[in-house]
Amino acid sequence: MAYRAMLGAMLLALPGGAHADMTAVYGMAGGTVPFLTLEIAANGDIYGTMISGSNTFIVRHDGHAFTILKTPDGMTVVSRVEDIATVMTEQAAKFGPDLREQMAKHAADVTLVPNGTQTINGRTGEAYFMKLADGKTSDQPWAVISHDPKLAPLATAMADQFAISMKLMGSLLPSAAFQSMLGVLRKGAPIQMTGMTLLSVTDKPISPSEFVLPAAPQTLDQVRRRMNGRVVRAGS
Repeated sequence: MAYRAMLGAMLLALPGGAHADMTAVYGMAGGTVPFLTLEIAANGDIYGTMISGSNTFIVRHDGHAFTILKTPDGMTVVSRVEDIATVMTEQAAKFGPDLREQMAKHAADVTLVPNGTQTINGRTGEAYFMKLADGKTSDQPWAVISHDPKLAPLATAMADQFAISMKLMGSLLPSAAFQSMLGVLRKGAPIQMTGMTLLSVTDKPISPSEFVLPAAPQTLDQVRRRMNGRVVRAGS
């Protein structure tokens, strides 16, 4: 479903230091077509757009975060992140304890290790590779991290959104699966990450209207019914 595809890349950030408005565009590795666009306001608000614009999200500097989906029939659905996390936890409870234990063990066996630097679209960063319990490492880096202070707002946004994405997944996946990744993202701005590469960064002003919710958020019960495969209309 659309909300599942959105979870891994949701950008949910907490306020960082003072800076000018910033817009960062990521594309899939080797391509030039925007995949994820982040508009980061000077006050810490974030407006994110994925792919065609049918999936967007808003994070306000007070920590409140929302997902915004446009359904094929033209409906705009706004959900609070904490409500999605609640439903994901409910769904995770349906898995047997053996499966959850196996997932946790596998996650604990994965770490990220630095190995040299790589240059991505003119920016150079430290490359981090996945290392498994058997000592083997991935052929490609999981992330390439830039320590350029000019990218500090992007670094804060990407790290904090990843931390909240862990919460958003509820108990569906063990948090240990992400701790090593979060630690790497706290080090700087990813110029490459999970197949995405940073294409451009600009400092053009962002209209405050970008951060206005297009509809009232659904209730927890509406989110629960939608995520369990039942159609939910506004007001139902």
